[in-house]
Amino acid sequence: MIFIIFILDRVGRKKPLLFGTIGITLALICEGAINSQNPGGTKKHLSIAGVAFLFLVSIIFSLSFGPVSWVYMSEIMPMQIRARGNAFATGIGNWLVATFWAQVSPIALGHIGWKFYFLFVAFNICVTFPVIFLFFKET
Repeated sequence: MIFIIFILDRVGRKKPLLFGTIGITLALICEGAINSQNPGGTKKHLSIAGVAFLFLVSIIFSLSFGPVSWVYMSEIMPMQIRARGNAFATGIGNWLVATFWAQVSPIALGHIGWKFYFLFVAFNICVTFPVIFLFFKET
């Protein structure tokens, strides 16, 4: 909330999204690397570090994609379709995708373990960052 009220209008929309993509990607690389060295979660210090990096992902998300996604959508939609565009973004972009990953992630982590984090790393590098950098306009 503090980020939206006091900072977001000063830094714009695109910078936090790019920062968030880079920060989350680096945190997930560290998470994957830590978990690759901690099979079965037997090393307590690595388990603590892994949890810390998951919290870091959450913090970075809360300072980038979390608040910006709500503001950006309402700013780029033409007034005639703004309500429908926001509803679509919330229903599909937020709820449906979050539900999908909430169902898939435990299965994937159970089958491929720490390598699952690198799926998100690859997606961020190959899709998220280039799309934001090339196609998102600053509002």
